[in-house]
Amino acid sequence: MRLSHIVILLFSNIFTCFFTCLVHMPSMKNGKGRHWKPEIKAPEKNLNETVSVRAFRYDRSLETGFGDRISVYLCVAAAAATVNRSVYVWWHECNQDSNHHAELCLNEVQRRITWPSNLHVLSRDDFYSKTQNLPDITYSTPGLLMSYQTFDGVYTTAWKTMRLPGDFPQLQKEHFETCYKDVCSQLRLKDTEQYKLPHVIYTVLHIRGGDKKTNTKEFKTVAVLQQMPRGTKILVITDDDAYASGILSEYSRNFSRNSSFYIQFLPTSRQNASKEEVLFRDFYILLQAEKIIQHSPSAWSAFSNTASMIRNIPLLNTWKSIHSNNEKFIGLMSTLHSQENCPREFFSANRADQVAKFLNTTSSRMQSISALQHTQSL
Repeated sequence: MRLSHIVILLFSNIFTCFFTCLVHMPSMKNGKGRHWKPEIKAPEKNLNETVSVRAFRYDRSLETGFGDRISVYLCVAAAAATVNRSVYVWWHECNQDSNHHAELCLNEVQRRITWPSNLHVLSRDDFYSKTQNLPDITYSTPGLLMSYQTFDGVYTTAWKTMRLPGDFPQLQKEHFETCYKDVCSQLRLKDTEQYKLPHVIYTVLHIRGGDKKTNTKEFKTVAVLQQMPRGTKILVITDDDAYASGILSEYSRNFSRNSSFYIQFLPTSRQNASKEEVLFRDFYILLQAEKIIQHSPSAWSAFSNTASMIRNIPLLNTWKSIHSNNEKFIGLMSTLHSQENCPREFFSANRADQVAKFLNTTSSRMQSISALQHTQSL
């Protein structure tokens, strides 16, 4: 063998050994004490594969009002959050989906709401094209509490109406409720400065009219107003101006001489304001309230009940039993209570002790504000 061949072979073996040691070396410390490792590029993952590991979907058409949809989607987000996952849902698009409720379109909702970080709201078409490989959070599943608007939208019962996919554990009440409160704390409305709310603590009187008109004799609304503390600021929101005006007139006729608070009526129509603008104005007003008095039959209106649960605001429904009744709750709240107890934010005017408890309860948000004000004054 020629000398030149020997030299070439020798250098080739040396280079091979050096490269092999370099690649297989566990780590080397640099001058700063850090470990250096050869960079090994991980194989790229398929996008659908990545999403399927981290997200669920909830494929359900909710042909209901704004409050119902928001309440259900927040509970679904809470269910996904119990296992640190995201969830995709879909919202009707006007002029495209034939079976949608009213005229609240997806683009209006997306323009006005910042959703919790794990809740993704899509159009129906995008939902089916982008989530086809995601596992489902199921509802109306045998063995679970029947899925229905109210049960699915109230955090004390929603965990009993849905099931996580595959081998994920069943939802548990305490963990679900903790995740629900965390999810709700992330919900925000956009551009709220346009509503120009008064810089005072106030109570909201929500009068549900429209298709749910009921004889005012079946309510204790006027009697509750009479018991409100002196100096209370009350903002009135409604979806039926004429119906609400009648209730306020009844109060004025009977108790105006002893009025100890101030009522500001916020009509459903404003100059150059769309229905959507008024709806989100009213929802924002509810979210900032100290208390909510709810005039709605069957002891339920998802619009204000959902706001109450989102921000832990005490809510008193003024519908009463037309018969002698000592039950703590009536109507839909009674059904909720029999299943898993009502949320702690809800009260009923059906019993005097509930009214008294409501009047003496302050929302956790207002407690925080009061504590901050006290600290600043020291």
